[in-house]
Amino acid sequence: MNKITKRDKKKFKSKILQEFQKFYSKMVEKGIYELKIKRGKRSIYIRRGLEKISAAQVLQEKDLQEKSPQKVETINAPITGIFYRSPSPNSAPFINVPCQVKKGDVLCIIEAMKVMNKIESPFDCKIKKCVIENGSLVKQDEPIFEVER
Repeated sequence: MNKITKRDKKKFKSKILQEFQKFYSKMVEKGIYELKIKRGKRSIYIRRGLEKISAAQVLQEKDLQEKSPQKVETINAPITGIFYRSPSPNSAPFINVPCQVKKGDVLCIIEAMKVMNKIESPFDCKIKKCVIENGSLVKQDEPIFEVER
């Protein structure tokens, strides 16, 4: 009869632990909450639960959400082209940020295929930030200004 040593037990436990960790990480990766595997006479059943969260953690998370900035509203580029804040290199920009604008006010120019396209404000708002550098390429639907209504 073979005697099982402490070293053998340690190796066996280590092997089982490694196998368990491998399965558990796959479960997390794939979003699986229960797993049952049979191999010959051995079987393993793993069930992972949702994390227990204390009321204090919930309140803390809620406070953080309230303090975090709301989703920023933007005015996006209607076309792809080169963004200019002023009508010519020597003239003043159409708007100085931050500023209040009305619907239809010219905000900038986007040059596309050698045509200068004036971009107007689609609504009354306060321009908080210009997101694009003067003279930079802007793609269609890319934000150019952060605004507040």
